[in-house]
Amino acid sequence: MKNYLKLSLILERFVGSWHVLLNAIFLGRSKPEKLKNFILGLFLFLSATSFLSAQDFYFDHYKVEDGLSHNTVISSLQDQKGFLWFGTKNGLNRFDGYTFRLFQNDPDTPKSLKGNYVECLHEFDNTIWVGTDNGLFRYNDRFENFDIVENTANTQIFDIENDTLGNLWYIGESTLYKYNVAQKKVDSFPPKDFFNATNIIRSQNNEIWVASTNALFLYIKETDSFKKYVLDIPADIKHPFRINSLFNLDTHTILLGTQNHGVLAFDSNKGKIKNINPLSGETYYVRDFALREKDELWVATESGLHIYNLATGGYTNLKKNYETRTPYPTMRFIL
Repeated sequence: MKNYLKLSLILERFVGSWHVLLNAIFLGRSKPEKLKNFILGLFLFLSATSFLSAQDFYFDHYKVEDGLSHNTVISSLQDQKGFLWFGTKNGLNRFDGYTFRLFQNDPDTPKSLKGNYVECLHEFDNTIWVGTDNGLFRYNDRFENFDIVENTANTQIFDIENDTLGNLWYIGESTLYKYNVAQKKVDSFPPKDFFNATNIIRSQNNEIWVASTNALFLYIKETDSFKKYVLDIPADIKHPFRINSLFNLDTHTILLGTQNHGVLAFDSNKGKIKNINPLSGETYYVRDFALREKDELWVATESGLHIYNLATGGYTNLKKNYETRTPYPTMRFIL
């Protein structure tokens, strides 16, 4: 397995249905953390132009011709063994750095995936968990097959996380679930009694935070309930407030990637939004985040890749190279 850090950047153009994945490869670095949300296609070279002007960014591309099951990749991670997993619109792919191993629904195989649209991937308890448009599955490494989590059939799984108490948290449709892996016990938190869940994250303090349309919820273990934090962000019909992604910046800061309000920083100690220069004030459509080193924050947006140096305030925006005639970039990735 190659020893490098792969960051994944998404480029999409809705007109013409172009879908492009760029894998930024930093040789000599290894970081077996999860990767999410790839769309594969063409090759693109991008160069930084301000504080990163001395660095060149090279992107490798993988597509159907290379063995991938579909050029649109929705989710991904790198497991503890170093394998890269890609969830696509047409099956799950495992990549060893050279070839792809494909897992798809097979009606004649009871332990195959029941859904080929792989929405999310997560590694927990030495196991790969696969969220599809037709249930949540546990991968059996020895036999290379899958077991469905009970009562998740015909349910689209949107996000997966885990806590430190042996629970796997997942969102099915708009309902939040807590699944005790050892006991195979499921607790649900339906919207009619709680809220519409959209994203989950475990903070660096091991707290479970859940995003809804315009609020964050902190899980309180002692009462098996949630504390609500209304974000009170100005919005209107043309520019609604919606959280697309959550990211841990440090022990008390959760970054919110939004649809119309750029990057917001939530102070979990104070329970409110705070300003972080140079992040605050932008209004681009944020897809995902990645942190390279401790101060270099990568923000994937529909207006390209924004890279911030949080220590110096430096900034650059990587966009498409028009000479390559590649589609306009909207990027998305999670580490």
